[in-house]
Amino acid sequence: MIIIGVSVAMLCLLWCTTSCKSSSPTVTASTNQQAVRELSDELLKQETMLVNAKMKQQTGQDAEALTLYRSILRQDPHYSAALYGISQIMTATRMDSAIVYAEAAIAEDKDNIWYKIWVARLYQLTGNKEKLTQTWESIVKQRPSQLDYYYELSNSYILSSNLPKAIEVLDRVEKMVGVTEEISVQKQRLWNAIGKPLKGIKEIEKLAQAMPQNTKYNSMLASKYMDAKQYDKAKIYLDNLVASNPNDEYIHILRAEYYKATKQPKQMVEELKAGFANPLLDTETKLRTLYNFYNEQEWEANTQDANDLLEVIMTHNADTTQYGLLYSGVLINQGKYADAARVIQRHLERDSSEWEVWEALIECEMNLDNNDDELMSISKRAAALFPFQMLPHYTMGYLHLMKKEYQPAIEELTQCEKLGIPKRYNETMQCDIYDMLAHCYNQLNQFEQSRDYYTQAINRCPSNYNVLNSYAYLLAERNEQLDEALSLSAKTIKAEPKNPHFLDTYAWILYKMGRNSDAKRYIEQALQIDPNNEEIKGHYNVINKH
Repeated sequence: MIIIGVSVAMLCLLWCTTSCKSSSPTVTASTNQQAVRELSDELLKQETMLVNAKMKQQTGQDAEALTLYRSILRQDPHYSAALYGISQIMTATRMDSAIVYAEAAIAEDKDNIWYKIWVARLYQLTGNKEKLTQTWESIVKQRPSQLDYYYELSNSYILSSNLPKAIEVLDRVEKMVGVTEEISVQKQRLWNAIGKPLKGIKEIEKLAQAMPQNTKYNSMLASKYMDAKQYDKAKIYLDNLVASNPNDEYIHILRAEYYKATKQPKQMVEELKAGFANPLLDTETKLRTLYNFYNEQEWEANTQDANDLLEVIMTHNADTTQYGLLYSGVLINQGKYADAARVIQRHLERDSSEWEVWEALIECEMNLDNNDDELMSISKRAAALFPFQMLPHYTMGYLHLMKKEYQPAIEELTQCEKLGIPKRYNETMQCDIYDMLAHCYNQLNQFEQSRDYYTQAINRCPSNYNVLNSYAYLLAERNEQLDEALSLSAKTIKAEPKNPHFLDTYAWILYKMGRNSDAKRYIEQALQIDPNNEEIKGHYNVINKH
């Protein structure tokens, strides 16, 4: 570019000397022509050296390129292209020198935009924020229609922590191109960084007004006003969203957030139900959203709401087996044991390798009436798959006992003793095992073993009044240790004075001790509480005969 300019000047000079009349002698004109030829040759030589230097530089031969650039500068210290080339090479080793040469190149060619962009990059790399913004201001002034340069200028002000100036630059761009999402969102972020979120919201409002067909801006505004705790304004945009697109999968979730923030739990639950019923929202997202709405304490405090919401999620889930345990947990919490069992059974058809699934199924079946055969079948299968788990043996022992199959019951319950009771189970389960074993041995007339197990049960669980009652009644039936039996029974009626079974046992012991008048008083109380109990009626008849 410089060479062309010089060449044009020389051509003009040559034209003037050959076409204009002059009083100078002919020899003078000849001398001037020779000077022009020599100068043009020198420029051509410099230009050739410049091209060679650039080629060396582009092929990684920086040392050779540097030598050529310096040769050019020895001939012409003002050769801006050579200064620029040296600046580029110097960035690898001497950043300060690179900046000096870049500034020198600009001084020689003030209108060269590429030199300015280059030095701006160097200022950014070295953290010279003041010169960086000055340079980009100069570039924008030189090329006022180039939008990219405005963004660079705005970013330079951000680097300088001058956010208001960065916003001003974006305002200039907005006047040129109109309201755009890119500019509005960036200004909104900058206002937030300054600590003026409401001004940021105004930027999004301008965007929403400019593009009313785009509902996402209403969503953004609703969220922003929620963050600013301006709930009345947030409600306006939330209502706009529902009116414009009621089937959007996220609108009801956003409205639920509003109702939670404004402490309207019923409306919150209804919005969540509407959102969770939307098939466009995947199950994992629904579950994650639910857990975000209910922390651990809130979950406990709103168990029914949380369970209802989980049921909505699972009802509208195409693959309930994938979430079988979770869904069954919801149903169990609601007392829907039969439904929970069916869900677990479907899960087991897909995968029967997890003990926890079998455990949940057994617990469901134990809570169902008239289901002994099914529970026995499930327990046998579980015991075969998981021989070291105690629960299947416990349920089979209990079922054998209920069927008066005492020896099989003893075998299963003894296996429970060997395996031990997991810590997560109720601590009274061990007492129940001792109690059932004691009863089985008693029915088989193995009284010593029976007494040993009752003693172990009472020692382990002295407040298990069912065990105390059972042992006291057994002693009464055998007419043994009646004083001890009465003492044990007295503890039960003191703890539960309205329990007809405990009152019946206490009355029967008194009868066995010959204290008929006391026995009548307690058996009458038991019969009054439970008048249809055949065992109590039988004891009442026996006691009243004496």
